Amino acid sequence: MSSDVSGLTESVINMTLQQPNTATQIFRDPDLWFDQGDLVLRAESTIFRVMKESLADQSLVFRDMATLPTPEVVEELIDGCPVVGLTDSERDIHSFLEAIFIPG
Repeated sequence: MSSDVSGLTESVINMTLQQPNTATQIFRDPDLWFDQGDLVLRAESTIFRVMKESLADQSLVFRDMATLPTPEVVEELIDGCPVVGLTDSERDIHSFLEAIFIPG
């Protein structure tokens, strides 16, 4: 199943999960949502839009991920960007991304 949510202006996105009639709210992190980003990371109920190349420059894990072939069918898109679900907590991912993208 492929979903494309383009032109989002609200900070809350309702996304349907695998089970029918079940929805969860997904929140954009306002500090780590970059319009020029080309990758959306999801941790718990928070999404972050970031630049894949910047992540690859700072993290071996993301560098390795960037070298993997792109699947023919992308399961989930937000604003045209592929979504990568992470098992880390929202707080941990926020801190990690903040260290990379917000200087000082």
